[in-house]
Amino acid sequence: MRKIIGIISIALLCVFHFGCAQDWNEEKAKQEALRGIKYSIDISQYPAVDPDFDENQQAIKKGQQSIKDRFVTIDTQLPVYVVSKMDNKKNQQITMFYGMDGRLLIVRLFSSPDYPRASYMYCVGDTENGKYQPGQLRSFEFHVSLGHTYFFGADGSFQGHQQD
Repeated sequence: MRKIIGIISIALLCVFHFGCAQDWNEEKAKQEALRGIKYSIDISQYPAVDPDFDENQQAIKKGQQSIKDRFVTIDTQLPVYVVSKMDNKKNQQITMFYGMDGRLLIVRLFSSPDYPRASYMYCVGDTENGKYQPGQLRSFEFHVSLGHTYFFGADGSFQGHQQD
């Protein structure tokens, strides 16, 4: 009897897994991300300057990325540093992109804590010579998993795909 219950359980799990698994492509990812999109947000709820500037700068100098409830990295190509607030499961809740002087430039919001999920990038500071207004959507992404992402411009144009 136990063998039969075990076999049925495994069969149901396989049917559930293969039946619910989605084959993601550019169009499916875009449609899913567009379901929850906001083309502008109220940025007044986000501090204009990094409230943890000194601590984050010290961590960057030491090469330390994990600090309390956040993850800090640096992007020397832009140049900006990135602070991601993490939940208990180490999923990003919100990501802030700061200029090296600590001014908030971009806010990235996520549609959910788990994958698959969308993320939306909104301008805060005057980036790219006034091309975007504060609070305006700059781009969005659809994250199928940690290493599988589709990238889109604010107008929905496909920008790229990454799969590790």
